Amino acid sequence: MVRQALAPRKRGRKSQRNSLEEENQKLSPAGRPIYGKLRKAETIMEVQKKVAALLGNPISYVDPEEKS
Repeated sequence: MVRQALAPRKRGRKSQRNSLEEENQKLSPAGRPIYGKLRKAETIMEVQKKVAALLGNPISYVDPEEKS
């Protein structure tokens, strides 16, 4: 209890800012084009798999995230 009383304290008001929220707001517009490109690439890969399957040469794809 004595140590708590002697511990240094920050003075002034607590900050109302949320640094993580601000960081997300900054990064969000920058990441939008990347997500669009990712979606297009995934669509292209799905079409390629379907075309390969129709031609009789199915592509077996292993998701790297599933291996872990």
